[in-house]
Amino acid sequence: MIPEFELCADEDKEIHELEDGVPFLKTTSGGNHEIRTLCLKIISIVLTKFEDLDFNSIYWDIFFDAMAPSIQRFAKENHANSTPGSLFACFLAMAKSEELALLLARDQSLVPNVMMVLSLKAASPAMVKATLSFVESLLDLEKEGGDVGMEVMRTVLLPHIYVILSQIHNLLANVREKMT
Repeated sequence: MIPEFELCADEDKEIHELEDGVPFLKTTSGGNHEIRTLCLKIISIVLTKFEDLDFNSIYWDIFFDAMAPSIQRFAKENHANSTPGSLFACFLAMAKSEELALLLARDQSLVPNVMMVLSLKAASPAMVKATLSFVESLLDLEKEGGDVGMEVMRTVLLPHIYVILSQIHNLLANVREKMT
């Protein structure tokens, strides 16, 4: 569903304009989240379909700066989702690509925050599966990717190996607890 927009007007009903003369659009309540979600879905589709496309490093600086707050709240906001959210879809697409997987190391809190999903008792099965798939995709790059795959292991996974193993242990403990 595409959010509805309203033109942002001041008291005199004049439309605010940006420096280039384009009217400024203000989203109605909840619209900002919907726009962000749609943008991230488009990015994840582009990353999946055009994984070899050479993105400018400035783009990735902007992307990770913009997503930093969401990365910090990742497990808390996503653990109960019935399907991976749009941000996670971007990370899953990146984890499957030799060129893009290395970018996951730009935010050192990304892997630990994604892995935190596994320790939450209320985590949905879909999010647990997607989180494990994320790690598996990165490990597969090591098998298939030669030098690039080794670099992914060195920069993305190994710095967080204790967190990854700890979170998998927490997941198994939670499963065992539910079975008894």
